[in-house]
Amino acid sequence: MNRQIVFLCIGSSSVSGDSLAPKIGDNLIKMGLPCYVYGTTQNNINQKNVSNYINFVHKVHKNSILICIDSGVSKSLPIGTVRVQNTGVSPGKALNSAAKKVGDIGIVGVVGYHTNNIIGTLSSVNEAFIINFSDYIANLIKKGVDAFYNYT
Repeated sequence: MNRQIVFLCIGSSSVSGDSLAPKIGDNLIKMGLPCYVYGTTQNNINQKNVSNYINFVHKVHKNSILICIDSGVSKSLPIGTVRVQNTGVSPGKALNSAAKKVGDIGIVGVVGYHTNNIIGTLSSVNEAFIINFSDYIANLIKKGVDAFYNYT
């Protein structure tokens, strides 16, 4: 039996650097993948409501693979790096060092360098870069989903 794949695309469409994941969510829905996608530019998932979505997914999509997508800043990784981790993501980690990890798998797109002014950093990210980066990541995800369902 194939396990369902559920994507949680975490971010705010009102801040350019934080809008990466919602734009990826839009792209994944347009691609028509055989997955559930939550978090788009119209329906943001953020630090305030992410726990509600996690509870919903665990209740409605039992035994699913939960893949959380977020934008991030880094002290050392180059901007444009895609980091995939088998430990989920920590939404808002740059703002709150105690941020709890969510998801089975995490995909983080590095959109800026870590500074003392994270909001300023995220607000100054070029919108065209975010659009191109979200297209790139969504296409990588599509290849991975296609391979997963052709393998299982």
